[in-house]
Amino acid sequence: MGAEAMSSYAVKLLAYGTGGTSNMEHFSICPAGELSLLCHEFTHLITKSTAQLSSGNNEGGALNESFSDIMAISLMKNADYGNGPETPWVIGGNGLIVGKSNMRNMADPKHSRDGDSPAPDTYKGQYWNNRDKYTMSAVQSYFYYLLCDGGKGTNDNGTGYDVTGIGTEKGTKIAYLTLTKYCSPQSDYSNIRESWLKAAQELYGENGAEAQAVANAWTAVGISGSNPSGIDTLCADDPQGGQSSAWFTLDGRRLDAKPVRKGVYLHRGKKIVR
Repeated sequence: MGAEAMSSYAVKLLAYGTGGTSNMEHFSICPAGELSLLCHEFTHLITKSTAQLSSGNNEGGALNESFSDIMAISLMKNADYGNGPETPWVIGGNGLIVGKSNMRNMADPKHSRDGDSPAPDTYKGQYWNNRDKYTMSAVQSYFYYLLCDGGKGTNDNGTGYDVTGIGTEKGTKIAYLTLTKYCSPQSDYSNIRESWLKAAQELYGENGAEAQAVANAWTAVGISGSNPSGIDTLCADDPQGGQSSAWFTLDGRRLDAKPVRKGVYLHRGKKIVR
């Protein structure tokens, strides 16, 4: 890429080194060469050339930061690097952080940086700060953790949730398509759920387990909405009226035996997630 072309992408300064004291953002407490941090910064370039999400201290800026964290942790978990799938859900976790054991903890935002920099795991819940994009980014990041690994609990709104994870490989594909196709400069938390659903449905089907997991994970972090179209209707329209012990796909196709693949099925008039 020539110097002229590079100028349009010069939105971040990427510094490589061993860390130390510096006034530059991101690099004052850890080595800049840590892989998740490098991937985080390069994802900003992808965002700039595709979705063009806000970079300000607003919800769009929060989504921008979160997508960079999402792609960074996905690289760490999918690539043959470090601990692979067992890599902790921590951005900067393999770097030397003075006096701390981690930075942003996507699996437990309220205890990021040993609890000294807590962030919300529920939209506008505890620790929400609408003037800090990094703090607000934790909501989508925790959504992504639940989407991939699953989890159950009660959010800050008192809503119980039980999310069946779909794995990081599928999660990464949905995340990338969401960012590059379904996000825009107007994206914020009011419409990001729909963007993720569209991406999941494009990749894995309108009524697939993946779309259902996206819907459930967003509800878990306090952003509710309609379920993927068709699932509830299909449950009501079980081909055997709930009287058969057979299993059916969501499009009404009868299976010869109990399903062995993960997915959403109909059985005795109920939706079953396996």
